[in-house]
Amino acid sequence: MGMQGPKQRISNQAELDFHISDHKEWLADPENNPSKRFNAKNIDFIGLNFSGDLRRAILNDCYLESCTFENVWLGGVKATKCDFGGSEFRIFNVSGENSEFDECDFSKIDFSNGYFEDCKFEKCVFISSKFRNVNISKCAFNRGTYYWVEFGDELNNVDFLSIKQFIGVKFDVLNDCHFLNCRISDLDFSAMQRVRGLRINESKIRDCVFNGFTLGKDVKNELREFRSNDCSSCELKEVKFLSNEVLGTTFKDTFLTCSEFHVFDLNLEDCSFDTCDLKGALIKEARAHSVDFVGSFLNGARFITCEMPRTQFANADLTGVEFSGCDMRGAAFQHAKSDQSNPPTFTGSTLDGASWFGGGMCLPGSIGGCRQA
Repeated sequence: MGMQGPKQRISNQAELDFHISDHKEWLADPENNPSKRFNAKNIDFIGLNFSGDLRRAILNDCYLESCTFENVWLGGVKATKCDFGGSEFRIFNVSGENSEFDECDFSKIDFSNGYFEDCKFEKCVFISSKFRNVNISKCAFNRGTYYWVEFGDELNNVDFLSIKQFIGVKFDVLNDCHFLNCRISDLDFSAMQRVRGLRINESKIRDCVFNGFTLGKDVKNELREFRSNDCSSCELKEVKFLSNEVLGTTFKDTFLTCSEFHVFDLNLEDCSFDTCDLKGALIKEARAHSVDFVGSFLNGARFITCEMPRTQFANADLTGVEFSGCDMRGAAFQHAKSDQSNPPTFTGSTLDGASWFGGGMCLPGSIGGCRQA
């Protein structure tokens, strides 16, 4: 089925039903019916209805706009450069045989009452698509475009990989899902009904909300990994980091108000908190060597028994900040500021070699305060 040049039009529903019937015979005995496999190339199916068993069908460069897929099994389908825009998927099954969709357009589709399992979507487009009462598990969404998509149901063990345009997408439930090397914008994770085992790594995250999350295991709204991300202009208010998987993340212009970084041996090395709001935050027992807090608002924050040598606080607001039992050797406080009535305290903290607020260097033996000549 198919030809080169302009799209060949399937003339009517009866012709499509005939090809689907042939495919059923191929599924029953592929060795003796090789020509009956549904293998469509350069075909126009616009507005037709697909139903029945289409497992392992092949679709290449086809128009499937405004079609209806109802009571159809699409497991193992291989679809390349196909346009499904505006179609309806009702009572469908795309599972069981590693289905692959490459460079396909699924815009303005309302998926309902179906299953996606063991599927791979490569460089596909999803714009204003909706998934309602759809089970999605063990799938990979790799690259492609995702604008204002609603995943209104539960996603289990789903990977979103190298997606550069991931804007305004909505989720209800995420279980053991992974965002790797993605660009995520305008996404409110806090509005979801349940999040467990979420991993976000090596991604650029803009204007997203994670309020009330916990980075740890076996907790409500569980964020299991959060490494090497660029997390700028986001809200992470009252977030609890109870895992040590925060390496190399940038929190620039981010609201981290009343958040907690509290776990034994938490590693914040290579992280940046440049111009963040960390009012009332708790950072405890963390390794924060050379971490950047330049220009941050740290009013009332507490740093307890942290390793913080060579940490940068230039132009930060340290009003009411408590540094207790911290190693702050070589830290930089030039041009940092605080309310004179509520200055920072350094109880039991080592400040040898730190460059101090008004200039000068703290002498050896500076514990609990800065000794200067």
